Amino acid sequence: LYASALQQYEQCLQILQACLAPDHAEVADVLTCIGLAHKKLSRYPAALANYERARQILEAQLGSRHTKLGVLFYNMADVYRKQRDYITAWKLYVCSPRSRARFACQTESVADLRHNAARQLRELARHPRAQPRIRA
Repeated sequence: LYASALQQYEQCLQILQACLAPDHAEVADVLTCIGLAHKKLSRYPAALANYERARQILEAQLGSRHTKLGVLFYNMADVYRKQRDYITAWKLYVCSPRSRARFACQTESVADLRHNAARQLRELARHPRAQPRIRA
């Protein structure tokens, strides 16, 4: 199912890049969808590459404080969490510039963000390198 969606998103991406521009904000939306499909297929490096490209486009076209970046950072954090890179996930979930903070305030996902942050703390506490520092 996701592999089929991925093919369709790739076709859509080619059309949008030809008709609009490679750095158009709508191209970033499709790149985000491609990243989501890769994430669902556990292709994490490909997901992050598409998210990063989308981030670059969105920051250039809409500014670094746009709310679309909050959604993007949230998706990126989830990929890092799935890869067990809890430090990077934590930074993306919690240590947020205004775009992410605004995203959290404008959506119903404040509870989700807090839940994910708490989950990151729990996972970090289980991390072998963190254990000695927590007990000290």
